Amino acid sequence: GDQAVGKTSIYMRMQNYEMPTEYTPTVFDNFSDTYKYIDRNTINLHYWDTAIHEGKFRIFRIFPGVELFLLSFSCGSDSSMESLISKWFPECIKYCPNIILVCTKTDLRNEKTFCKRLTEKFQRKPIGFEQGELLARKMGCITYLETSSFNNEGIKDLTEIIAKSIVIASNSTLKQKKCMLQ
Repeated sequence: GDQAVGKTSIYMRMQNYEMPTEYTPTVFDNFSDTYKYIDRNTINLHYWDTAIHEGKFRIFRIFPGVELFLLSFSCGSDSSMESLISKWFPECIKYCPNIILVCTKTDLRNEKTFCKRLTEKFQRKPIGFEQGELLARKMGCITYLETSSFNNEGIKDLTEIIAKSIVIASNSTLKQKKCMLQ
């Protein structure tokens, strides 16, 4: 997703770090995690947090064997959702069909000052759950999830869904795109 939608904050929360208090531009970072799932099997997860600017999509080629992309947009930014549809999704789908759509910064929906500013400046409300879920279905994503790194909401669910999605996708004999998790 676009810059400043909250990707690095999610990434840091997944590693049990505190919420960053100021925006830090990402260059490239990665970490690994082992996830144990229901039947006591383990899966090794490797995460990459990258900064890809307009026209620099060739970086995707350095991740051979990627099994899943997380595409994210901020619930407070229509432009981040539009960019996801027109720019990020078409590029990611070339390299991996397994995508989880993640709405970030959901805590902003309850922030009165933020909502008032959106209404006054853009005559709109934050992007809702229904809009995000509909977009995920249209794009053929594995699933849709909402997060707030600020409140640490949805982060644990995201980690679990990532692991389950990779297991399901790698074991799936279905080649057609459809929602695998809800």
